[in-house]
Amino acid sequence: MRKNLEELLKIAKLADDANRPAEVVEVLKVAASCAHLTSVSVRLRFAENLRIIGRLTEAEGVLSSITDISKEKEWLLNIHKGQIYIDRKDFQAAVQCFTQAVEKNPKSTVPFIYLANAYISSQQQGKAVDVLLRGLQAQGDLDEVYLNLGYCYRTIGEYLLAKESFLKALEVDGSCQEAVDALSDVNSVVRFFQEIEPDTSR
Repeated sequence: MRKNLEELLKIAKLADDANRPAEVVEVLKVAASCAHLTSVSVRLRFAENLRIIGRLTEAEGVLSSITDISKEKEWLLNIHKGQIYIDRKDFQAAVQCFTQAVEKNPKSTVPFIYLANAYISSQQQGKAVDVLLRGLQAQGDLDEVYLNLGYCYRTIGEYLLAKESFLKALEVDGSCQEAVDALSDVNSVVRFFQEIEPDTSR
């Protein structure tokens, strides 16, 4: 049975919510053949799911066609473009995209997290830490900022700072299993070092 545009968009959203990217792509391709996809958010969803299933060039094409995005949401284009660069392992280009996203939307934690992850991917944990510390001044998912900060500190061997960051993540979201697991890990390391330290009191 032929579906109208509204029905197709509803199917695509349900597939996106259920993490079925190939279905999203194929449904939106049919929708695009029926009518022009006028919604920026739908076109961003289309591009993101193309990226997820590995069709990077097509995803770039969809993103480059989005010229009618509002100034307040331009940073989202930078986020999506940056993710494509991450997939291509072009971390320098990704850093540039995410830096632009931070400049366009410094009030949200989201671009800070993406920028930090680009630095982490390029083994620049120190820069990632600086970005995440700035991100703590923004609004949004502070638990994600603290979680990523903890991972950075853990990578560079700053286990007490990592522990503090994971605890802060759990203060914000006590159900964050990633933070629970990471905290358990660094607590084990801290205990290990305490056990092997020589007793200098004798």
